[in-house]
Amino acid sequence: MEKMYEDFDDVKYDSKEFPAITVYYYISKDYKIAFNVFKDGNFICAGLKGDLNNFYQHINEIVNSFQESIIKKFAKQ
Repeated sequence: MEKMYEDFDDVKYDSKEFPAITVYYYISKDYKIAFNVFKDGNFICAGLKGDLNNFYQHINEIVNSFQESIIKKFAKQ
């Protein structure tokens, strides 16, 4: 968690306040969502706004991209 916090600029982490690190992930240049990443590697996506019908076709792509670029980079091997 500390390593992830140190490596990214757009994150929030206060272990006393909330047991996860919040990573802001850019879907496009102007649109970001938040992933709350817990120590066990599980995460929750927050911040999807708009018509959910537009997101359904892209949710798997967004989550897979986040897992590949963020979670796997910091997962304990």
